[in-house]
Amino acid sequence: MTFFLVNMLISAVFFALEAFYLTTWKVEVIYSLLILLPMLSLTVRRLHDTNRSAWWYVLVIKNFI
Repeated sequence: MTFFLVNMLISAVFFALEAFYLTTWKVEVIYSLLILLPMLSLTVRRLHDTNRSAWWYVLVIKNFI
């Protein structure tokens, strides 16, 4: 839970900075790419904690695309 909260706060700071300075989107993209794998692994771990397969995550992602 803490990981998601910290990630959300950092993303909100980047969003606020992007509203004032148009060049910070590059930093936000780099941060998003760096956080992608840890976020994916944490989500899969939480699914396994609830006795669900990681394929549920694929199903959810497919519905958003």
